[in-house]
Amino acid sequence: MFLVGAFNLMGLVVGLSSAELTLVAIIVTFITSWRSKKAKVIEIVDDWEIDFGCHRFSYRELSVASNGFTEREILGKRGF
Repeated sequence: MFLVGAFNLMGLVVGLSSAELTLVAIIVTFITSWRSKKAKVIEIVDDWEIDFGCHRFSYRELSVASNGFTEREILGKRGF
């Protein structure tokens, strides 16, 4: 009878430890993924952009400037 209780206690300890390690791994993975998505992208400037004074706009900048690409606040039509 004593051995059955000891095995149940050992199973409980192993099960809880496994659950805790899994939870910690999930949290670490989530935080790592979130931080990498939040990292800023470095803008690459080509030589011709410096020569001609052009600027590339990111999708986010265009979306904000046009209020989500609404027809009312359109930035332009038919290329440049």
